[in-house]
Amino acid sequence: MCRIIFSCPMILGGIGSAGFINPVNPLTVLTGEFGAGASEGMDRTLSRIVLMARAMILGKPFQLFLAVAGIALGVCAVTVINSLSTGFSGAFLGKILDNMGHVVVTGQGGLITSAAQLVEKIEAMPEISGAALFNEGQALLEYRGILSGVRIYGVEPRIWSSVLPANRLVEGSRENGLLIGRVLAGELGVKTGDLIRLSVMDGSTFIRIAGIFTTGMQDYDSSVTYIPMDQLSRLMDLPEEGVNVMIRCMDQDRAGDIAKKITEFGGGLLRARPWQETNASLVMAFRIERRLMSIVGFLAVLIAVFGSCSLLSVIVSERRREIAYGRAMGISSRSIALAFMVTGLFIGGAGALLGSAAGVAIAMTLRKWPITIPGDVYFISTLPVKIDYSDIFLTLVVAMILALLAALLPALKAASTDPVRTLRGES
Repeated sequence: MCRIIFSCPMILGGIGSAGFINPVNPLTVLTGEFGAGASEGMDRTLSRIVLMARAMILGKPFQLFLAVAGIALGVCAVTVINSLSTGFSGAFLGKILDNMGHVVVTGQGGLITSAAQLVEKIEAMPEISGAALFNEGQALLEYRGILSGVRIYGVEPRIWSSVLPANRLVEGSRENGLLIGRVLAGELGVKTGDLIRLSVMDGSTFIRIAGIFTTGMQDYDSSVTYIPMDQLSRLMDLPEEGVNVMIRCMDQDRAGDIAKKITEFGGGLLRARPWQETNASLVMAFRIERRLMSIVGFLAVLIAVFGSCSLLSVIVSERRREIAYGRAMGISSRSIALAFMVTGLFIGGAGALLGSAAGVAIAMTLRKWPITIPGDVYFISTLPVKIDYSDIFLTLVVAMILALLAALLPALKAASTDPVRTLRGES
């Protein structure tokens, strides 16, 4: 095969003098003649593509920096936002589930027959970590003229260890009295041992405050109360063994399957609802949020890759004559197009990797030193962070694909260069 020898400013012009590439014989850059040590065993066409891409990458260092930095900033922002969003939604749902269980079982007619036996049967399932009877209703608390409407739960003692571990006792005990949240206690001005009037639809009574708890959720601590199940049953004229079953699963994500299984062995007499159903609006809100975050992240990276497209377009415009020289000397349009595609892929890959690394570093920093947020608004006092590496990998891949697509237009433009018309100065 005859060897084509020519000088191509596109490759070495402005590069060797800047010191970015160790000077190579300008007569052999595109022909693959680099000596035995440089290209031995490498396909000549591939060598040309790699060298052209390297020359384009290093020929405009400042523009290259801006293109890579733009993609890196976009990917970094997406990584941090996704970590904060995932952490917040996970912590928010976790707080709620710690205070209500994963599955709630009720009777189709409102009552569960043989509830104690049902709890034993449910607890025998390997997927269940705990189950307990409870009943619930609305109540009104009154203390020294101050009124507060609350949701009251009648529970059995073992519910605290098996189903509701989040209710931490601040003072007092859980025995023989009313448990109220710390926020509610502050609003009413009560303390452990005080007598408070408890009113329900069927009557009212005075009950002693046995303890004050906190869940870490302002809304729950200001509106939820607990009382021994037998006391609430007598007050509301309910079955003493309870009308509902609260269940905690080993894996909360399997709550839906477990609920179906319980409904099936109940023979149509039971209705089991997983937390995804009882909190359907909240779950849907988080799904919509995730989709919106994904769209925003996609647009951020898409805008960033235009820097890569701009850089390659400038190279095509400035080096049209050099590209025409190469085409005239035998370099195929495919090789030129691939060189631009490789350049775009490098810019996208470098930006995505740097952005991912920076995003993970920032997320880890925020996890170690979390941001404080109003607990009475968001149920949590600090902004949690959860790094999802599958999301990071997906963002990285999307950024590289977008950068590759952004390089497609300049690549096609360079490949379509007509050497005859360009060298004549016609275009």
